[in-house]
Amino acid sequence: TTISGNDIRVKVPLATDLTKLAPTYKTGSALVTGKPASGSTNDFSKPLTYTITAPDGSTRAYVVTVIPTLGAVGVANHSFEQFDVLNEYDETLGQNPPGATWSFHRGQGQEAGINLLTGPIHAPPAPDGTRHTAFLRGKGSSLSQSINFDKGNYTVSFDAVKRTGYTAKAVPLIVSIDAAPVFTVEASQLTEAWGSFTSPVFTVTSGAHTLAFTIAAGDDTMDLIDNVVINYVK
Repeated sequence: TTISGNDIRVKVPLATDLTKLAPTYKTGSALVTGKPASGSTNDFSKPLTYTITAPDGSTRAYVVTVIPTLGAVGVANHSFEQFDVLNEYDETLGQNPPGATWSFHRGQGQEAGINLLTGPIHAPPAPDGTRHTAFLRGKGSSLSQSINFDKGNYTVSFDAVKRTGYTAKAVPLIVSIDAAPVFTVEASQLTEAWGSFTSPVFTVTSGAHTLAFTIAAGDDTMDLIDNVVINYVK
């Protein structure tokens, strides 16, 4: 996304149906409104104007242009900063967080959610400088997102770390596309220092595919994940 003054330009995959896009945005306050509303479906086959209205009635108009671009695959909420807080720690301990774009699945008796790095779940500062990360605890816990791809070759990059001071032994973290593993971070690679990882190249057809991260085994390990990016390989 590129913002210049009142002009907003967004690149999307060629496979995207521009007539049925439903972008979400936050105005920063419930007293500040936007039209069209956040999350409403609109036709972006031509530029669309969004009008933001402040509490005093003043307005500002933004022109949003969507540009179909080969391989412009984006991960929504890639740094896990957007979600609806569920408790006083500014995180979602053990719960499926609404408003996060991602889908979280907890293994039996386990946890998955979003945490504040300075909260109860400790870890060093994230490599990208953001405040929150996803976390997965225990066998079978996972997070996933449906992503629209163009046909072609891609890799997925992300940062991962083992929770600071957690005594449980690290276990492999599996990255999959449509439930087929494309990359495994081995237990020996998951330490209390952030590591940056990139999968081997994988090939997908045009359309929606599900990216997922899953704890492979173990009852009580906890991994933190941040800055998930899909890279198009020409």
